[in-house]
Amino acid sequence: MFNVKKELLETQEVLLTIEVSEKKTSKAMRAEVREISREYRFPGFRKGRVPYRVVVNRFGEEAILHRVSDQIIKDIYPKIIEEAAIDPYGPGELEDVEYDPLTYFIRVPLMPDVDLGDYEGIWLNWEEPTISEEEVEARLEEIQEEHMVLEPKDEPAEIGDEVYLDIEGLLPDGEKIIEEEDFELILDPDETFITPGFIEEIVGLAPEDEKSFTLTLPETLAEEALRNAEVTFEVYILDIYKRILPDIDDALAMTVGNYEDLDELKESIHSELLDQKREQGQREYRESLVDLLVEQAEVRYPPAMLEDEIDDLVENTERNVQQQAQISLEDLLNMQGQSMEEFREGMRPQAEARLVRGLVMTKFAQQEGLSVDDDELVREFSETFGQFEDFSQDEMLGAELDSQFARMIRNSLVGKKAMDRLEAIGKGEATFSADAAEEADEAEEGEETTESHAEATLDEDDEDEAPDTSTEA
Repeated sequence: MFNVKKELLETQEVLLTIEVSEKKTSKAMRAEVREISREYRFPGFRKGRVPYRVVVNRFGEEAILHRVSDQIIKDIYPKIIEEAAIDPYGPGELEDVEYDPLTYFIRVPLMPDVDLGDYEGIWLNWEEPTISEEEVEARLEEIQEEHMVLEPKDEPAEIGDEVYLDIEGLLPDGEKIIEEEDFELILDPDETFITPGFIEEIVGLAPEDEKSFTLTLPETLAEEALRNAEVTFEVYILDIYKRILPDIDDALAMTVGNYEDLDELKESIHSELLDQKREQGQREYRESLVDLLVEQAEVRYPPAMLEDEIDDLVENTERNVQQQAQISLEDLLNMQGQSMEEFREGMRPQAEARLVRGLVMTKFAQQEGLSVDDDELVREFSETFGQFEDFSQDEMLGAELDSQFARMIRNSLVGKKAMDRLEAIGKGEATFSADAAEEADEAEEGEETTESHAEATLDEDDEDEAPDTSTEA
């Protein structure tokens, strides 16, 4: 019927050359001629009874062969993929067609290939976090600030007060560099507002006071044109409040929560800060382990896969822009003077990094034989949605566990298991069984069978030379 030759490309693609037999072509030609004879009128002949040569003479052999080639590739494409013994990532692209003999040239993207190397030897030092007394005291001071009381005052402002004022700052040429109304300013001598000396100028002013003063901007400003510039400030005092901070004692502890004394509050703060630091440290530690795994892995994927990843990022960005700015991404890019092509190209490094990390971690989970059964999936649903009154575990048990949402949850759980396993390896706490490799091969084979993107389909760039629809295997 046909002969297939394949050429593996460095781009994780394969170029297939398919030469169709003369017998198959001839049979298809005759079937097409019969169809044409039913569609068109030929003087002197009944429809469907027109001789082969008459139809060919009228329409031309090449034109008929052109039509035939479309149908032939639709019919045989799934068999081509099977004959070539390849695992496509997605649709093939028809690059060219020759008609004598009928020959197709198809570029097919292959599923990615990932070699993790000897990851069992990955190690990264882990240090348990600690919390200092200074950190606890800093958090206590934050709590003290949170429970501060503001007491209005008519007296002149003092260091430590909170002042609300209108501010206007002018350069010698009249250019306005600052204009704020009802601005909140804490008179803290250890902090610099705009330029040194500003806070000191406010001390001593009372509500409804006005003042004009000139200060020199610091030479360390980021905007070079304003360095060492003389600025005249006009201020008007609106309100002044005395900031009354509670004492850090047992009474504050009992106000904050159900604590018997200050020591118990400190213990709670210590535990909370430790959990936060450990969680942050674990995230950074795991990211570093993934970096190590990616660095030693060899990852090959077809260009189409990266384009799909860019598509996902663009779609996510488009949704976020629409929700937050209430405009389309295209309109936003036009306002910024950027084309969609330029935006996509700018997303390429991020998309590539995300794609590679995802492929590496997926391969790692497969090699480690990590999976999630239905019971685990149901438990996750119960823990996540059990708080909602309209959720029923019985409904979940009867629900479709292979739905798109269920697969998303399942993949998330597998991802968590993969990170747990990688962390155990990185800390030197993991054990490896003798059957691990065999289990991993079985898991990977099952994964490829159920989740492969390898539908036997064909992309067409030229409507005159390719089928109009894809063909599923």
